[in-house]
Amino acid sequence: MDQTLFPSDQDYVYERNANSLDNNLFNDIFTQFIERIKAKWHETPEQLLRDFLCQRNKDVKKLNKRGITAKKVKAILWHDASAMLYSNYFFYTPKQCAIKYKNIRQNEKKRVNRKLCMK
Repeated sequence: MDQTLFPSDQDYVYERNANSLDNNLFNDIFTQFIERIKAKWHETPEQLLRDFLCQRNKDVKKLNKRGITAKKVKAILWHDASAMLYSNYFFYTPKQCAIKYKNIRQNEKKRVNRKLCMK
């Protein structure tokens, strides 16, 4: 029998690794594409993000700190927020979640300043 008809174990491992590389490359390209699109946040995912951040209040308080620990907390927090939204069928990247949180904070500060100015 001709051995070329049957793939060897090495061929299978190479093919599996090549497929996983293709999947990783696709995921990277897809993520970059999604991040370039301006995220349009509707009321439901925004409220889900707010509720999630209220649950993770300890981590949210660490966002203002600096250093390696803060970077780890930020990465984990925004990844978890993105995963939570994904489980509710809303597709936002961790970076988009971080930007939305920053915008929410800025809007709340503006709202407080307006109330103070009106008095």
